[in-house]
Order: sequence, then C-alpha cells, then structure tokens
Amino acid sequence: MINLTDEELKEQLNELNQEVERRKIVKKLANKPKQVEVINTDILRETCQHYLDGFEVNGNENYNGWVVEVAMEAIFGKDVYNWINKQLS
Repeated sequence: MINLTDEELKEQLNELNQEVERRKIVKKLANKPKQVEVINTDILRETCQHYLDGFEVNGNENYNGWVVEVAMEAIFGKDVYNWINKQLS
C-alpha cells in the first residue's frame, strides 16, 4: 500500500487533470484540414469580383463573410467548415 500525503494526492490529481485537458485539445484538433494541392481560383476570383462590384449596388455589407468562406474552401477543401464547426461546438 502506498501512503501519500494530501499534498501529494492533490499534486497527482492536478497532473491527471492537466493530462486530461491536454488530450481533449489533441482530440479536438485531430484531423485538422490541410491545404489542397491544387487550388481552383475561379470561384474565388468570381466572388472577389462580386465583392468589389457590390459596392456600386449596396455597399457590400453581405459579402465579407462569403469571401472568407469561399477562400477557406478553395484553400482547404469543401469540408473545412465541418471541422471548424466541430471546433466551435
């Protein structure tokens, strides 16, 4: 039988809790999207053009998020937001 002081038990519990938290982070970041090898820039170019053209029509308040979304999908693939949404939940 091992006899540990209260301080030693608290220290071991703290270390275990830190390890659990570290593992949660590692698991959450698993399968992080990687950049695709060949980026199709057509949709990105088109979206950016719509963004600029939109200033003439409506001040463009609706395009900011869309440009980022299209850029992320072009660089990381269509499933990038599945991974991002899992990180946010």
